[in-house]
Amino acid sequence: MAALDGAGIEIIRACIGNGGTADERVLEAAGVGRYGTGRVLDALAALVDGGYVVRDGAAFRATERARDALWNAGDPVWARVLRLLRARSCTAQEIARVLMIGEDDARREAESLRESGQAVLTTQRRGGKVEAVYEIQSEGASRISRRDAAEAADRMGRELGRDEPDIPRLRRLLEDIRASL
Repeated sequence: MAALDGAGIEIIRACIGNGGTADERVLEAAGVGRYGTGRVLDALAALVDGGYVVRDGAAFRATERARDALWNAGDPVWARVLRLLRARSCTAQEIARVLMIGEDDARREAESLRESGQAVLTTQRRGGKVEAVYEIQSEGASRISRRDAAEAADRMGRELGRDEPDIPRLRRLLEDIRASL
């Protein structure tokens, strides 16, 4: 999975939370505007280039690749949490909100990752107050990178086994493997 930033994650989450698509109104309601117009436009361009969203008239539609990034119910929660923490530090409440899981589940998984040395709980000053946030550690980053590379290799193998492989999809899978290593 190519790296996502905070703005990109919020844009995809807004799409998924709105039935798969989001227009300007939905993005504004989701609070994406706090990143600033330039950063949002850059994030949208990167998401389109990366195959995470496609234009759908005046809106953007999340692709399967976007859903697989953080919201694939088939992935274990610990993997989804590590992918999120690789993009940005988060409180337990933010983890729950972004991943669309229960706060107790988010806190339990984040604490388990902290206890195993894959994440750390630190404090950050945000908006004039100090908050406890989880950040990924090198062991967690290495673990999720290995998992993502193995999954991309498996998908590539399945794609090559098809009668007519999808060349653009194979290129994206190769990019995912390179980004994971």
